[in-house]
Amino acid sequence: MPIYRRHSSKTGEWFEDRLRPSRLAIEADAEVWFVLPREGNEDQVWEALNGTILSADLVELRAVPALTYGVGFGDKVTVIPSAEGFLVVNGVRERSTFATFRIWLGDETPQSVTWQQATERFAQLGCLVDVYSEKLIALACEAQNVEAVRGQLEFLAGASGLAWEQSA
Repeated sequence: MPIYRRHSSKTGEWFEDRLRPSRLAIEADAEVWFVLPREGNEDQVWEALNGTILSADLVELRAVPALTYGVGFGDKVTVIPSAEGFLVVNGVRERSTFATFRIWLGDETPQSVTWQQATERFAQLGCLVDVYSEKLIALACEAQNVEAVRGQLEFLAGASGLAWEQSA
């Protein structure tokens, strides 16, 4: 049985003195679905991301992927409608300038960094943040912020035990 994963909130950004939904995320007018690779006999998992329709077959992503690899915030993806009318991604036409990071706060070990603290810290560094859950946070950062973000992630990993990765 397929598993469908939607993000519970809009991608956020730091504005003045607090985290708010990103202007770009608010402008999203569509939801697109990515099929995740299957391993063995596992159920098929799909991740929905918000986007802005550019043409009948092209959408610009306005969310940070937490589960889907190979795409990032701002990428332009090609889509086709499913039989049920949902937009399904079938390719990447153009990459954005954003790098994607994922932070895993873990299940086993008590964390000294909460999801709220991590979200605010990285939003203040200029990242767009997508809180998938209290344990999983996805970040989109412009190229000029990547080194500062990596440095903070390495520091927090050493101090708190959180895990992180950078991907496309």
